Amino acid sequence: MGTVQPVTDHVLDNLVHELRSTIDDSDTLTDADRDRLDALTRRIEGHADEEHEGIVAHIGDAVGRFETDHPSLVQTLNRIAQTLNAAGI
Repeated sequence: MGTVQPVTDHVLDNLVHELRSTIDDSDTLTDADRDRLDALTRRIEGHADEEHEGIVAHIGDAVGRFETDHPSLVQTLNRIAQTLNAAGI
C-alpha cells in the first residue's frame, strides 16, 4: 500500500479533530466508550506509520456500536472510513 496523499492527510486531520470534538462534547458516552474511541482515534492518526490492515473494520465496529445513540459521531466515523478507503487503506 502506498502513502496517503497530502490532501487526504489534511482532510483526515480535520475529520479526526471533528471526531475528538464530538467525543469531548458528548455527555452520554461512558468512560469505557471514551477509552475505546480514544484508542481508535489514535490508531486513525497513526495510519501512515503502522499497519493499516483492519482499521476500516474497526471503524465499522464503532459505527455499529454507536449508530443508535450518537448519530453525529457515526457520521464523522463514516466520513473517516470513506477517506481512508479513497486513499487505498
